[in-house]
Amino acid sequence: MNRFRKNEKGFTLVELLIVVAIIGILAAIAIPQFTKYKKNAAEKACVGSVKVCMTELAAEYTEDSAQRVANCTIDGFNQQNLVTIDDDGEIQDFNFLIVKANTDSGYELNGTYKNATATIECEAK
Repeated sequence: MNRFRKNEKGFTLVELLIVVAIIGILAAIAIPQFTKYKKNAAEKACVGSVKVCMTELAAEYTEDSAQRVANCTIDGFNQQNLVTIDDDGEIQDFNFLIVKANTDSGYELNGTYKNATATIECEAK
């Protein structure tokens, strides 16, 4: 029996357990970071989509100043009368909510645009 054991090669159980523990620790660190990056990407994509929507609205207003309301596609969600322009040609403040089922990212997006500060905020939940 001893002559067979001398020729065996491989990893011991302790070595395998150490490798599994190291992989577990790395996964525990990486997975929360990945979900944070995914959420931030969804929020940035939402802001980008709102900026595109506002650019389209400004272009439509330039062509036809009687046009006061635009339909915007934000992250695949089309909501009627989302954005309006006042008589001075400024985009009015608006809020929007995009439900999880309509997004590519899998997040529910809640956003606002404030004209006074020209800020767009999107929060992914």
